[in-house]
Amino acid sequence: MHSTVDKQAMTRFLLVSFLTAVPSVVNAHGYASSPRSRNWVAHQDGKALGAGSETDPLEEHCHHCLNQGDTALGDVCGITNAGSNDYTHPKNALGGFLGPNVQAQYVEGETIIIESVLTSHHQGHQVVKACPDFFEPTQACFDAHPLEFVEDMLYGAPKDVNYPERGYFAPNDGSAEGPGGYSLDQSWGMAFKMKFKLPEGVNGQYVLLQWHYVTGNSCRHPGYDTYPWPSGWEPDNMGPCPDPLPTNGANVPPEQFWNCIEVTILPSAPTISPAPTLPPVPTVAPTDTPTSSYKCCSQDLVNCINWCGNTKAECNTCGQAWITPPDLGSCTARWQPCSVDSDCCSPGHCEGGTHCEYDPNRAPPPTPAPTPPPQNNPSSPTPAPTPAPTPPTTDSGDACCTLNYKDCHANSYCNENIDQCLNQCDKDWLHDGPQEDCAALWTPCASDDDCCFIGLCINGQCERNLNGTPSPTVDTSPTTPSPTKTPTSAPHTPSPTKTPTSAPTTSSPTQPPVAPPTESPTPPEGCYSSNYKDCLVSDYVGHDKSCSMIWLPNGPPQNTCTALWGECTNDMSSCCEPAVCFGDANFASCVPPPDNGTAAPTESPSKPPTVVPTKAPTDAATTASPTPIVCTICNDEETYWMKSTGKDCTTSSLIDTKCNKSDAWTINKYCRLSCYNAGYGYDGDVCCDSSRV
Repeated sequence: MHSTVDKQAMTRFLLVSFLTAVPSVVNAHGYASSPRSRNWVAHQDGKALGAGSETDPLEEHCHHCLNQGDTALGDVCGITNAGSNDYTHPKNALGGFLGPNVQAQYVEGETIIIESVLTSHHQGHQVVKACPDFFEPTQACFDAHPLEFVEDMLYGAPKDVNYPERGYFAPNDGSAEGPGGYSLDQSWGMAFKMKFKLPEGVNGQYVLLQWHYVTGNSCRHPGYDTYPWPSGWEPDNMGPCPDPLPTNGANVPPEQFWNCIEVTILPSAPTISPAPTLPPVPTVAPTDTPTSSYKCCSQDLVNCINWCGNTKAECNTCGQAWITPPDLGSCTARWQPCSVDSDCCSPGHCEGGTHCEYDPNRAPPPTPAPTPPPQNNPSSPTPAPTPAPTPPTTDSGDACCTLNYKDCHANSYCNENIDQCLNQCDKDWLHDGPQEDCAALWTPCASDDDCCFIGLCINGQCERNLNGTPSPTVDTSPTTPSPTKTPTSAPHTPSPTKTPTSAPTTSSPTQPPVAPPTESPTPPEGCYSSNYKDCLVSDYVGHDKSCSMIWLPNGPPQNTCTALWGECTNDMSSCCEPAVCFGDANFASCVPPPDNGTAAPTESPSKPPTVVPTKAPTDAATTASPTPIVCTICNDEETYWMKSTGKDCTTSSLIDTKCNKSDAWTINKYCRLSCYNAGYGYDGDVCCDSSRV
C-alpha cells in the first residue's frame, strides 16, 4: 500500500519534471487538431526534406508554436517561432509548395466541431473564421466571415452574447488524467472540443478556416468584464489589452497563435444538379452521354467548383479548367502522383513524371501523326501549324512573376509557375526573366521604349499596361486597331474644308468651331482592382468573394500612392484611396476603411462620362445674360483618415494633391467646399458662397 502511494507520487513528479524540462512545451501553446490544421498534418504525415514527394508535407516538429509573422503583411496561417515554416503557403518534402489537402467537407451554414489542444495553457479564447480565397488569403477576408460559437462540449463554457464568435478556454485543473489534464497522446496538452456555426454565403471546393488562439494571461481583453465567467475561470486582474489586437503574435502582449484548416464547403441549396438528370439512357454507352452534354469549371480536373466559371470564358478568367467531369477513378486528379500524361484527367499533364498539373498556357499535345504518309507529294508541307506551340518555349530558365515589369516578385509561390502568377497572384509573367536596361513601373521615362516589358510611359512615368500579359500571340493584334480608330473618326480636317467652300464668313462664324471640341475628351476606362492601385486584367469578371475588390472608375491612380497593405509609416497620407493608413510611428500599413470601401458601382460604371455639355455654349449665345447662377451648397466632409487623425479640410495640405486629382476623392467628393475654393473643384460643381445663396 505504501509502495502504491509512492509510485503515484513519483509518477506525478516525473510528469511535472518532464513538462518543465522540455523547452518546446514551455514556448509553444496550442494548435487545431480536428479537422487537422496544416501544421498538425505536417507533424503527423510530414517527411524530411528530400525524403518524400511533392504530395508529402514537409515535416514539422514545432506544430504548436505558430505565433510569428504579421497578419497585416499576409501571414494569416501562422509561422513557427523559429521562423522556419510559413503555413500560409505550406511546403512539400521537396521544398516546393504543397497542393490542396482537404481535411473535411461541410455544408454552408452547418454547425461543425473544432477540436484543439493547448500545450501550455495561458487561458484566453479562440476564434474561427473562414476565407474562400484559398490560394491568396488575407486577414480582411477572414475577418469578413467569422464562425459563431455554439457550444463547449467538454467544459460548458457559456456563450458571450457580446462577442458571439469567441469560444472561451476552461482553466487547466492540473490533473494528469481525464479531460483537462496533460495527455501523452496529444503531445502534452489539454484537449478542447467546441461547436461553431459556419457563415452563410461562404462555399467552395477549397476554403480555409483560420483558428486564432488569443492568450489571456498577460492582459484583459474587451468584453472580459461582462462575460459570465463560471466559478474559478476568470483571469487575474490585469491591465487592458490593446484594441485592436496587434497583427504580430509574439512581440507584444497578448501572445497569439494562428493555424489554417483546409476544407470543402458545399452550397446550402445547390442550384445545379446535372449528374442525375443527364443520363436518360444508361444502357448504351453511358460514358458518352455526360461527355457531350455537361461541362463545368474545375480546379482539380475532377470536381466542379461553384465559386467561379458559369461559362468557359469566366472559368478561363479564373485560371481554371473547363472540363467534362470524368468517371470516378478513371483518371488522376491534379496534384496527385502520375507517370505519364495519359494518367492525368484532361486537360492535365504529368509534370516532370511526378504529379498531375494544369497549365492554361500549355499547348495541347501535338497530333501530327498523319503527316508521314504523303511523302511522294512535295506540296504537303502542311505541318506548318506545328510551330504554334512555341509560346511555352519562350520561357527561359529565369522566367518569373513580376510586380513592376522588371524584377522577379519576392513571393516564391507566385514565381512557381505562370498559372499561379497570373490567375492566383494577379501579377504579370516575365517569360525571359528579370529585365535589364529599362525602367520599372512607377519610375521616370521619356517614351514607351524606356519602360520594361509592356509598360507604357504616361506623364513621364512608366505605368501598367491595362491590356494585361496573357500571351504575346494574343496581345499584339487586338491592341493596334482600337487606338487607331478613335483618333481617325474625329479629326479636325473635314470641318474646315467644307465650311469655307459652302459659305463664307457672313452666315454664322461661331458654329464651326463649336462642334469638333465635343468629341476630343475620351472618357477614362475603369477597371477592377484588388489593391486600390493596379488594374486586374481587362476581361476580369468581378465577384463578391474577394474581400478587397473595388472598381476604379478612372483606371489606376495617376499618382504614386501606396497600394493596399503597403507600408505608410513615413507618410500617413500616401495610401491609395479609399485605403487608410493604420498603425503607429513604428509601423503602419494601408488597410481598407471600416466599411470596406467606397467601391462605387459593381455593374460597369464606365458610362457616366458620356454626358457632354455641348448644348450649353451653343444655345447661350448672347441672349441669356440675365440667367441667374445656380449654385450648390457644398459641405466639407473629411476622409476617414483625416477624421481619425484630427485633420480639417480647411487647413489640410492634401487639398493641393487630392481633390479632383484623386479617384476616391472625386467619387466621394471629400472636402468639397475647400477643394472648390482652392480651384480644384469637382466636375460640375458650383459651390455657393456668401455672394450666392
